[in-house]
Amino acid sequence: MLATLTYFADLRDAFNMMFIVFIVDLFVGIRCSKVVNKEQFSMDKLFTAMKRMILTYALIMMLFANDKILNQNTVDTAGIMSCLATGFLIYSIAQNGYKMTGAIVFLGINKWIRKRVMDMASVD
Repeated sequence: MLATLTYFADLRDAFNMMFIVFIVDLFVGIRCSKVVNKEQFSMDKLFTAMKRMILTYALIMMLFANDKILNQNTVDTAGIMSCLATGFLIYSIAQNGYKMTGAIVFLGINKWIRKRVMDMASVD
């Protein structure tokens, strides 16, 4: 087990950041559903977020292992995937923040992220 933890030690900072963003997204999403949609809290939302987090971590770990095993140093696929996952979560936080508060700063964050994706990937 210690060897596995050591093997994936390079992903520690990315996983810590993603965990913080996952938690913030979970709390903001639950708060938004209570305030805006008048929904009750359900454990299904918590379990769905946990499943999503575990699957994202597993995907990033597989990409990291793939890069190491194939000795592929050209593109850091695990880093790109962790940036994408964190970016999607930040987009979700900003979207729910705008729904709850109507603050223009959240709308600006959403527009900026959408513009960056359009510029980099030519995809909406």
